[in-house]
This record gives sequence, C-alpha cells and structure tokens, in this order.
Amino acid sequence: MTRQNGVLERRYRMVAAKVGENKYAVLSLDSTNGKPSQYVVAYNSSRFQCNCPDFLKHIDKPYYACKHIVAVYRAVTKMDILSSEAIEIEVTKKVKIKRSNNGNNKDDGAVSKNNLPRYHHEILPSD
Repeated sequence: MTRQNGVLERRYRMVAAKVGENKYAVLSLDSTNGKPSQYVVAYNSSRFQCNCPDFLKHIDKPYYACKHIVAVYRAVTKMDILSSEAIEIEVTKKVKIKRSNNGNNKDDGAVSKNNLPRYHHEILPSD
C-alpha cells in the first residue's frame, strides 16, 4: 500500500476464470474482509456487471467498474494470449482517507462484514 495526499493505493490479487459465455468467476485473494471472496462478472447485453457489494452500490452508474470487472478486463487479454481459462491478476484501487473523531485515519474503502449481505456465488440476472 502506498499513501499520497490523503489517498491510499491498495493492490489486490485476484484469480479470474472463464466459467461460461461472457461469464467469469473472480476469486479475490486479498479481500477487504480478510478472507478470499468469490464473485461473478458477466457481460449483460451492454456492459459488464458484478455481484459484489461495491458494484451493486453503484449499479445506476453506467460506466462504473468495480475492481473485479477491472480484473476481468485485464485477464481476458492475457487469457487469449496464453490460451488459458484462468489467470492471476493484480488490480490497484485508490481509496480516500479521512480523519475520524479520535484522530486515527479511517479508510473509506473498509467494508464491515457485519453490515453487508453476502453475495458469494450468486448468479447475475440475464436481462
């Protein structure tokens, strides 16, 4: 992790695997909840969609891409070149830091596992 001007840059390792026509399983090895998480990224007529909490929070933004979608973008090219069905990829995400009341830095990108529903292994609707 690197930090500049109130922005924290995190690197996430992921494994992307093709599981169907325009559908990928993404295993996030460096998940924000401390253990690996798996999500599904699928192309849905006009855009890629993911079933992670971050994407679902921003689903109304047509050009938004979560880190899992970015991983699939990067992995697809490498999969074609290497003739592989799965590949490990690294994604960098910038997160703003804000100061909490007690003076400690608080990470805006932190996700509490207590306040989010689980979306692991959920298949996206096809419309």
